[in-house]
Amino acid sequence: YQNITFVVTLVDSAIWNNLDLFGLDLFVAGKSPQVAPNGTLSYTLAEYMYGNATFNITLKDDGGLDRNGDDTSNTSTFTVAVLPVNNAPFFELAPIEYPILESTGHHVQDGFAFNIS
Repeated sequence: YQNITFVVTLVDSAIWNNLDLFGLDLFVAGKSPQVAPNGTLSYTLAEYMYGNATFNITLKDDGGLDRNGDDTSNTSTFTVAVLPVNNAPFFELAPIEYPILESTGHHVQDGFAFNIS
């Protein structure tokens, strides 16, 4: 019995909401795509990021290269495509700062709406 490990590496990316970002920015730090020895793919997406990230994947075993051995599979490729979501807008309101008397005219309260997204 040999121990096996999947090796996943980023080869290409396109992040549509900020072209200065790298493909791994689609994922929470340390939670980019990984494949467990049983074949389970797992990753955690970063909030508000969308785009494509393409990865190469190979399977390695610990059998070594002795006696003309080969410990690495052929390379395969997969792409994680994350589509944008139309999130509902959000805001909070501050309380009105003072009582407003009848017939006092125009009123302005800076910061009345905040946490706007």
